[in-house]
Amino acid sequence: MFSLQAVEPLDYLHNLKEEDLDEHQKYEVSMFVQRLSGPPIGITASKFFLIDRQFILTVVGVFATYFVLLLQFRPQYKNAEVLGSASLHDGLSDAMSTVNITG
Repeated sequence: MFSLQAVEPLDYLHNLKEEDLDEHQKYEVSMFVQRLSGPPIGITASKFFLIDRQFILTVVGVFATYFVLLLQFRPQYKNAEVLGSASLHDGLSDAMSTVNITG
C-alpha cells in the first residue's frame, strides 16, 4: 500500500508542461521522477526479496491452499475404536473387521 501511494504523483509529474518551469524546477522534477521510478519501496529480507502487499497475499494464498489440501487428504476413520487401539496390530485387525467390501 505504501509503495502504491508513493508512486501516485508520477502521472501528475509526467503531465507537467516544461515551458511553465524554470531550469531549477525542471531539475527538481526530473530528480523526483527518477526517485519514484527507481526500485520498489518496501521491507527487504537481506535484499533477497521484497516484503510488500503482493508478497503477503502470496504467502497467505500458499498457506490457505496447503490447509485445504491437508483437509482433503486427511485419513478418514469410520470406527472410533481404531483411534483408541492399544497396538497397531489390534487397530488394523479391528479396522479390517469393520470394512465391508461391496462390488
